Amino acid sequence: ASAAAAASPLPQDKWRPGDTPLSVRSAGSEGSGSSKSPSSTSKSWQPEPPAAPLTLGSPPKLPRGKLEASRSTGQLPAASPSSSPSESPGASPGTTPRTPRMLEVSVEAQEAIVPAATWSADGSLEVLMRQARCTVTVKAGYAGKHGMHVVLRVGLAPEQERLNIARSPDSLSAWAVVKLSGAEECDLGRLPVRSNGSPRLPKPGGCQHEWTEEEHFAPGPGCGPQVALAEALDLDAASCRAEFRCRLILRARATCSLQASNGNATLRLEVEGELAVLPRFCLAGRRAVQTLYKAARSSYCGGEEGRAIQACERGLVVANTLMPRPRETGDILNLLGALHLRRKSPALAVKCLERALAFRSQAAASEGSGALSAREAPASARSAVTVAGYVSSLPPADAALAGTLCTLGGAHQAMGAHAEAYQCYQRAAAILE
Repeated sequence: ASAAAAASPLPQDKWRPGDTPLSVRSAGSEGSGSSKSPSSTSKSWQPEPPAAPLTLGSPPKLPRGKLEASRSTGQLPAASPSSSPSESPGASPGTTPRTPRMLEVSVEAQEAIVPAATWSADGSLEVLMRQARCTVTVKAGYAGKHGMHVVLRVGLAPEQERLNIARSPDSLSAWAVVKLSGAEECDLGRLPVRSNGSPRLPKPGGCQHEWTEEEHFAPGPGCGPQVALAEALDLDAASCRAEFRCRLILRARATCSLQASNGNATLRLEVEGELAVLPRFCLAGRRAVQTLYKAARSSYCGGEEGRAIQACERGLVVANTLMPRPRETGDILNLLGALHLRRKSPALAVKCLERALAFRSQAAASEGSGALSAREAPASARSAVTVAGYVSSLPPADAALAGTLCTLGGAHQAMGAHAEAYQCYQRAAAILE
């Protein structure tokens, strides 16, 4: 019995991987002088290879944080037996195709210019809308892997050619509305295709846009200072002019279609909406020139030379739009020359004063007064009366002409041209004598 127990191999549960295999000797080898039998030969025990684990399917993919939490707790979700690494979720039967992308539309910029209005024969304010210019810059497209964006400038045309506003405080203080519309197209070329070969046409898109011009009023060329509505209604048609503040309320829509001829895609932008205008009144004509000259002279006397020069330049811009030129054009040029002479710019002063001399000479000739000679002058002028008293008795054209000659002589003297200065002083003295 003891020999049989010694001949039995080591149980499998007592062996650990990495241990040295044990050799079991027969019972006869343990006793002295015993002989070996065939059944008691030495044998080596080898461990059996581990069984292959059961494959129940690959576990589902989890985010990194949840996967670590599941490993720490030892609770992993059961894997789906039907899942296969070669299959993707999009390849499962019964799935619906992706929804086509929608065009994104936005208005990037706008421009609205309405011409100045005129008073019609019936007394209403008339605007030629066919001369108005309204444009918008629209950006359309879609984002993504094959995204694209297009920027188009769309011109908007008003539906009516003329706009008449009644001459009343209620009508002139409210917004007048005109409908307008426009469209523009662009060739996009070939679009990306789906797996079935059909092009990826985006869905139509649109947006709404509102814009109102700033309240700051900057009169255009040919306009004088701004006046209130009540004062504008008291002026005549030649002395008042109306400009407009604009407001746009638009709706933009973008669509994409395929061309039947070559299969290219065409993007079409359609813009429609309303243009609202609000009248703002300013002086015009000779009345504007006179007002600007008075403002410039007031600034000159107050020592504000910069404001005086700005008023003179605005007055010249208005005067250049009138035919014939008003007499105040020479007055503005004379004042502008005096300003440049005070600012130590005699060259500019000479240019302005020479033009002023030409205008004032024409004014004197048109009035038919001419320069009085010494014999035609009154006795009070030849006596000890001051020169200023005599100048006040001269016609306005002669007195203005003499003043311009004196100022021009001072400008030539500042430049060192003493001969030209002497001639100017001599001519002025002849007029005053």
